[in-house]
Amino acid sequence: MVVVLSIGFVTLAAYSIVAPFIVFELKRKSVGEHYNGLIFVMYPIATAVASPQVPNIITHFGMNKAVSIGMCTMGATLIIFGLLAFI
Repeated sequence: MVVVLSIGFVTLAAYSIVAPFIVFELKRKSVGEHYNGLIFVMYPIATAVASPQVPNIITHFGMNKAVSIGMCTMGATLIIFGLLAFI
């Protein structure tokens, strides 16, 4: 349980560190405030939609593999946020 809570804390901290820079980058690219808000609200919506499926995913893949897949997904999204300046 401590590992899962630690992973959640670290991923949310990573998004919190990246968030202020995304706002300025989107403004520089003339992205409207509506789309800026949609980008930030997608993570909580995806979490709420995926949460009921977590027991099925853990049963199918196993705990270690499910956590690894989740961490890789989170890392990929952070890399995409980091490459936003080049898109």
